[in-house]
Amino acid sequence: MLGTDDRDGLSRWARIERELREDIELGGLVPGSRLPSEHLLAERFGVNRHTVRRALSALQERGLIRVEQGKGTFVEEEPVNFSVDQRTRFTTAAHSDGRTRSQRLVRAYELPARAEAARCLQLRAGAPLICIEVQGLVDSRPMLVGYHHFDARRFPDIAQAYQETGSITRALQRYGISDYQRKETQIAAVLPTAAEARLLKQPANRPALRTEWFNIDEAGLPVEYGITLHAGDRSQIVVANPG
Repeated sequence: MLGTDDRDGLSRWARIERELREDIELGGLVPGSRLPSEHLLAERFGVNRHTVRRALSALQERGLIRVEQGKGTFVEEEPVNFSVDQRTRFTTAAHSDGRTRSQRLVRAYELPARAEAARCLQLRAGAPLICIEVQGLVDSRPMLVGYHHFDARRFPDIAQAYQETGSITRALQRYGISDYQRKETQIAAVLPTAAEARLLKQPANRPALRTEWFNIDEAGLPVEYGITLHAGDRSQIVVANPG
């Protein structure tokens, strides 16, 4: 039980946070392991659950633990590396040996091309685009939100093709595009919207890694413009050397 004195200048919740943090850093609590419930932690430290909750909140702010609604609190795992190179694909961009990768369609909709999308796709501003919004998962954990934009006149049924194939690559093959390459990628740290934070399962005040990019086909014509938000505390962007 924690004492009531404050000889080391730490409050009770801070002492709990420090002890759990040391358990994580020294390997007593391994990455991916589940922490005891708030009730059990309160019994262990001889405090109320509110004090435990404040300590856990501090650990979460440090990026050391994550809270999964209905499942519990877990020690964060090593970040997943996402490579950016000439043939960037989600299934190969997540270099995570032994991990499963999947995508889930969030929605598909039409919108007018804004300036940057129009530049990349060589269209006039306001031209109709089809956006396929997806959630990317690694080992069933949300890792990214992707917005894939296509010229609605060139690829009128791309959303249906994606739904039927579950793959952007296979959907484009229906239009005779056997391969495509990354032409340009820009990387920045941004705050997600509330909806994006929910899909990423991270706090809205925690930055996400944002990549803005476009792909070209074998003839050098623009095929796809995209924006991807990666969970900031669970992802690393690795830029491959083209040489």
